[in-house]
Amino acid sequence: MTRARLAIIAALCAGLGIASCGGSEEPRPVDPEALLDSAFSQPVSSAVTRIDFVAGAEAVPSLSVPVSLSLEGPYVSGGGGRIPSADWKLEAEVAGFGVDGELVSTGDNVYLSVFGDNYQLGRAAVAARREALSDPGLDPRSWFGPATYEGDEEVEGTATARIDAPLRGARLAADLEGLGGRLGLPPVRPPIERGTIQAWIGIDDGLVRELRIDAGEDLAADVVLSEVGEPQEITIPAGGGFKPIGNLLSSLQELGVSP
Repeated sequence: MTRARLAIIAALCAGLGIASCGGSEEPRPVDPEALLDSAFSQPVSSAVTRIDFVAGAEAVPSLSVPVSLSLEGPYVSGGGGRIPSADWKLEAEVAGFGVDGELVSTGDNVYLSVFGDNYQLGRAAVAARREALSDPGLDPRSWFGPATYEGDEEVEGTATARIDAPLRGARLAADLEGLGGRLGLPPVRPPIERGTIQAWIGIDDGLVRELRIDAGEDLAADVVLSEVGEPQEITIPAGGGFKPIGNLLSSLQELGVSP
């Protein structure tokens, strides 16, 4: 291309207010720490969620075997007055023992459908645990070390800013241990020495669309949100005949997969 043609193209670009013709655009300015602060201070009112969680054998001392859990379905915030509502398809594996089912919260009761049977926690039990169930005590923002902006990417059809950081494993481990205590679940204490954490934050609304943790064999988790802010439908498992969930816990103890 001659110098004359280059000059003409440059003049056209300047006249049209185009920063770059044919070249890559400069990354937009993003303060990753401020973006994380803002994103994790905004609650998600509703979404379709996909959660994948894997903990190594040393992460759950009471089991001493790897544990994996997948949940997928709609979620609606309780708004502080009720526990969150959710209708999640559930897949879990403990010591090679697989379980498929459904976990549902209606805001005032919790239902679990596994092995072809239906169980419920009960409204009185939910009311007694409302504070713990409403606020699990997790602080994802504190899990991020010094953060960097890695560019813009699409998550479930939404434009997002990707933020990467080293994982503050001790903060995460303390939160998970506290969660187990609050909910009466087996304590999770992953011996995390190193790892990474990533967040994808919506460019238009500043809400978290994906959160991913990778601590190698100790722990891995991925939470993806779609249809954020849209109406979601919650329905309890079909069939009725709900038994006390204590019956299920007793059966699991007999199988050696519960503390």
